[in-house]
Amino acid sequence: MSVLAFLPFTVAWRRHVVPAWIAAVYFLGSAIVCGFAVVKPEVNALFPIAVWAFMITAAIHVLLLDRPKGQGK
Repeated sequence: MSVLAFLPFTVAWRRHVVPAWIAAVYFLGSAIVCGFAVVKPEVNALFPIAVWAFMITAAIHVLLLDRPKGQGK
């Protein structure tokens, strides 16, 4: 999930919902996680916590992108 976290924000950027820098931050975060998954360096216990925090933050932000709209009159 963390490797593909940038996809909803890329779509939101293309639809002019979020600025480009937000999509770039999530792309960078996803690239870092993917790089660590490929290289598998010896990391301390902080890295898994950071990955989980990134995934939770991305999930919450994706949910905020699709807020329920009020009923139109």
